[in-house]
Amino acid sequence: AALPEGVLAKLLKPENKAELVKILTYHVAAAKVLSTQLTNGEKITMVEGSNTTVILAFRDVFIEDGQRGRAQVIKADVEASNGVVHIINKVLLPPTDAPTPPPAEKNIVELAASVPELSTLVTAV
Repeated sequence: AALPEGVLAKLLKPENKAELVKILTYHVAAAKVLSTQLTNGEKITMVEGSNTTVILAFRDVFIEDGQRGRAQVIKADVEASNGVVHIINKVLLPPTDAPTPPPAEKNIVELAASVPELSTLVTAV
């Protein structure tokens, strides 16, 4: 499945190895799951740690990723020596992490000193 232009080149850079590993392991279920076992709305835990959601629509099976994108299963239950493979038509993207909060402007002691209700604590410290 294709990625937007430039994304693969970016992911292959050594400094982006963790992001690449996260995407690759988001394509591996933590347990063997056959298509006959799937139910609509089922959550499947991936090796990466997040879940995907199964969507059954008539005879089609879709996997919804962590960014609300959907991949269609185009060939199911391909047995391998170490598990089962379901071939999909796009790259699944794991959920994005919550944004990192900006650094605090005050440390804990400075913050406590600025709050009158904590004056006893500040005095004790």
